[in-house]
Amino acid sequence: MYINYLIICVILFISGFFLKYYNKPQIVDKLEKKISIDSLKFMKDLGQLFLIFAWLYLIFALIHMFLPDLSIDVFANITPFIFLISILILIILNYKKNQVLKSKKILILVGVILIAIFSVNFITTLFTLPNNIDVTSSNLNITGLYGVKIDISDINKVEYVDSISISKRISGIKTKSIIKGIFIEENLGEITAFLESEKNVVEVFLKDGRILCINFNDKKETELFFGILKLKIKN
Repeated sequence: MYINYLIICVILFISGFFLKYYNKPQIVDKLEKKISIDSLKFMKDLGQLFLIFAWLYLIFALIHMFLPDLSIDVFANITPFIFLISILILIILNYKKNQVLKSKKILILVGVILIAIFSVNFITTLFTLPNNIDVTSSNLNITGLYGVKIDISDINKVEYVDSISISKRISGIKTKSIIKGIFIEENLGEITAFLESEKNVVEVFLKDGRILCINFNDKKETELFFGILKLKIKN
């Protein structure tokens, strides 16, 4: 997930640097013919705001890289909204006296940056949403990202293990609280993971060779899921 934070950080740093340090009248004049000191001050303030949030996202990335046990996902997910509100407040405070605010090109630039940030944040949130896992009389249903629908008759066996060891990510996301996607496990090879952690895992071996690794945040819930699925296979 730190890659997503780094992407947002780079977008904000580049935009903020341009707005704060490269807002010379001859450059801004290309965007808006009428220029004023207030216009340049607004761009500088906007650039400063971008740089503050750039540093914040850099901190998020570093925490994920070096302190993975420290959970910051909730705060990181609401940060784009705080950023948006901060921009709106800045615009409202400067609207009447600022020609730049009346320039469509400036507003489009800010809008594109915001769309890029929210898009990256949306993709991150999509990956971190929990999958709904349900066992019926004939199917194992997993909805959400990487979701599958498996006939019980297509399951070869299920096993419960205390832990697994993921060595490589092929696609998906791996954080402290979510492991979702396709990975390489040291003993099993390629797996499709729907995990909260690498401990207390149900391994589902399919007849076509695929392996699903599933667990829940609660160990007892994982054990109950294993018992139900194993009973369905025997029947």
